Amino acid sequence: MNSTERYIKENQNVKALRKFILSSNRSRKIYIDSVHGILERNLLSLIRFTRRYPIEILHGFKGLKSTYKIRRSKSKIRALVIGNGPSQGYLNSEMLDQFTRMGGETICVNYWNLNKDLATHVPSWMLFSDPATLNNKLYKYKTDSLVDYLRKNQNIKIVGPYWLIEQVRLKGLNNPTYSIIDSELPFLKNINPLLPRGYVSMTLYKALAWAIHLGYSEIGIVGMDNTYPRNIFCDEDNHTLNLNIHSGTDDYVTDQSEMYPTIASKMADLFLLFDSLNCFPVKGIVNLDQYSLTDRFRKISLNEFFQDG
Repeated sequence: MNSTERYIKENQNVKALRKFILSSNRSRKIYIDSVHGILERNLLSLIRFTRRYPIEILHGFKGLKSTYKIRRSKSKIRALVIGNGPSQGYLNSEMLDQFTRMGGETICVNYWNLNKDLATHVPSWMLFSDPATLNNKLYKYKTDSLVDYLRKNQNIKIVGPYWLIEQVRLKGLNNPTYSIIDSELPFLKNINPLLPRGYVSMTLYKALAWAIHLGYSEIGIVGMDNTYPRNIFCDEDNHTLNLNIHSGTDDYVTDQSEMYPTIASKMADLFLLFDSLNCFPVKGIVNLDQYSLTDRFRKISLNEFFQDG
């Protein structure tokens, strides 16, 4: 098969997958093409911050106070922050159980429980920030499955913005909860979860910021593959398509044209995604995925990380 045949086959395979429409009432702009665009992004973030931040403080005060109390409380143990990228499949539940038996802690995000090969391991923490996580009308089975998982494992500590913690309580869950500030001020470059973040709204980045807040002696990351640039496609109608690849679930495609009317707007968002990694320190953080596009942190093998424990 020559390069053209491979190219056609790849696009045909993507086209044959289940496709969902990603609805959005606001198209993303390109903010990186000019000084004016950057200033506009910062100004809009400042306006949203002035509206949201007082509400976050008022409604989330109790949870934020709990978050403040445990800062730098984990300096004698290690943590593994686990994303939902394909490299999550490097892990197995026995490996993770052994890690926690040795005193380590695991921090997971989103629908960790859907990976049946790993979900028998009960994580120490789960962090959520997507508004749909506990109220997913499109994929109701995901919400129901997650709520059931958290109800069966009430020792899992839940972290999220105040409104998500409110959803946790409305679902009748009694897990311990901690709040974070989810307002964004990109010019601050802040990663302290008690203050407006300086990086883009990506749940896994918030989980890493949480681990840094707790002050673990070493933080390993896996599943932060960030292979998004490889997963962008464009069909015959010039729709912006994204191939969604998550460990433990089938691949599917989202039509993101409402949010990203052009490939340029999608790529601009990805630039911000990768640029946000510069907010995080490199000391004490290692990436366990050798092929990850996340090149901010030193890469070591999975065996090396677990043997060090």
